[in-house]
Amino acid sequence: MDRIVILKIILTSIILLSVSLVKAQDTINYNEISKDIVLNSCGNVNLEKTETTYDNLTELDTNKITTGLSRYYSDLGMTLYLLSVYKGEAHYLDDAIENYKKSIQIEKKNGNAYHQLAFIYFYMKKDTINAKKYINLYKKYTKEENQDVELIEKIEKK
Repeated sequence: MDRIVILKIILTSIILLSVSLVKAQDTINYNEISKDIVLNSCGNVNLEKTETTYDNLTELDTNKITTGLSRYYSDLGMTLYLLSVYKGEAHYLDDAIENYKKSIQIEKKNGNAYHQLAFIYFYMKKDTINAKKYINLYKKYTKEENQDVELIEKIEKK
């Protein structure tokens, strides 16, 4: 058997075991397990990893997440956004927006969620009003040195 195939089988087995162990727990610290659940990291994204990440996330019982629930919803939002891009299905984008808003309900100062909402409304939904609303909240809750100046400028020009 090819080494890559063997490594993929081992990695998949580890992920499935991690998800199974998490499902068996009474409480979940999502911050501790997210690196094992979310496979669609920056620069390493494809449809297969995104679908696996979606399956991993949706198998978790959110009622058991005691720490990191806002992060969970942000991760699910990003995963749904990626599915909308890969599959071209609008319902994924609407679900991504819903999950980012859930993340914000839990953690009002979640600058990343505001950024993602501004991005989605501006580029994907072509909704400048909502894009401006969320970019202003992003600026409010994100340190200036960490802000996406290019996105801010594009949205504010409209």
